[in-house]
Amino acid sequence: MRMSILRVAVLSLIAAASVAVSADGPFSSLVVNSNRSTYSGTCPVSVIFTGNINYSPHPQLFTYSYQWERSDGAKGQRTNVRVTPNTSNRLIVRDSWQIGRSGDYTETLLADSGNTHMKETSHTTVHIVCR
Repeated sequence: MRMSILRVAVLSLIAAASVAVSADGPFSSLVVNSNRSTYSGTCPVSVIFTGNINYSPHPQLFTYSYQWERSDGAKGQRTNVRVTPNTSNRLIVRDSWQIGRSGDYTETLLADSGNTHMKETSHTTVHIVCR
């Protein structure tokens, strides 16, 4: 009898933990930065945006996708990621953009998994002056 009660209690805790993970979604944060904040000189110039997709430890396999979206409206290819249990809780992704005219530029990283959708725009607006 005690073993059955203990078994039910353990299974209830496991079920509650699984519900908590799925209710909050898999992502803990997204962070986007660039390798420069300003540039003045000959163009085109390469600007590299780096994104950290951070997710909570997950007890089972899950999948998500991410995509870059540029401030000029261009969208990168959607990339699918498969995360197995007990692996790294972060994926670092990069997008290199060849900018050929003066202006202010940002990139947004979008991540989707099931009903969870997150997006983060670069913390720095890159100011370009082409000469």
